[in-house]
Amino acid sequence: MHWVSLFLQDVVLPKSGPLGFSIIGGTDHSCIPFGQHKPGIFISHIVPGGVAALSGKLRMGDRILAVNGRDVSKVTHEEAVLALLEPCPEILLKIQHDPHPEGFQEITLIRQEGEKLGMHIKGGLRGQRGNPLDKNDEGVFITKINSGGAAKRDGRLKVGMRLLEVNGMSLLGASHQEAVNTLRYSGHQISLTVCKGFERGDIERRASTSEGSRSVTQSMSSLDREDLDTDVFKQEEEMKKELVEWEKEEQEERKENLELDEVREKSTPEMVSEF
Repeated sequence: MHWVSLFLQDVVLPKSGPLGFSIIGGTDHSCIPFGQHKPGIFISHIVPGGVAALSGKLRMGDRILAVNGRDVSKVTHEEAVLALLEPCPEILLKIQHDPHPEGFQEITLIRQEGEKLGMHIKGGLRGQRGNPLDKNDEGVFITKINSGGAAKRDGRLKVGMRLLEVNGMSLLGASHQEAVNTLRYSGHQISLTVCKGFERGDIERRASTSEGSRSVTQSMSSLDREDLDTDVFKQEEEMKKELVEWEKEEQEERKENLELDEVREKSTPEMVSEF
């Protein structure tokens, strides 16, 4: 289905049970990867088969402007939640169909018999930040594609991509371990929704502006195996190490032991609420 950018629409949903969608954002919480130039309240996930999905009028990334006539374009996350939870037989949403995030695509991988997915991820709540360009970004990112596995064979997944959904399960607001488990047990056929996250060139340009460096140990989580180590490092050091690791991977094409890192809490964390 194709959507017209910034198209406004009124959507009425019956409220006899769960509405079947989740929201992200608010004036006090991150809404990344949506609304990067104009924050707000966004639909972060549509539950397959739910009320919202059956309406055929809502999609991931839609901006909620009003709930039952109440403006929620500049409210806190909690205020938006309260507006959506108000008791009523039906709910009227004023929706703005914002463009999808840059690089948005849906990819289906079919694993061969005994084949591993063959990629590593980093990020998520309570995990080391996966975006070396933004220490406050709590998204889940692809940090390595193994030389063997379904991801490499398919060729469409790239290092730096942001993972939004796996088999209909949203990774927005998911913890690192939840993201790892969702991917690890995703089955023979894996449907992934991704968008642009970061690119190597961006990191190189950022790192080139920093002076000095020291040896650091980077942490990621493999979907095939994982180790545990705890440490917190500065963002510039992470970017430098990212470049070193990529150079090493290109030359050696070998598997690495991957680690999890404990991270400091963000003052305005990403919050997702389901309805």
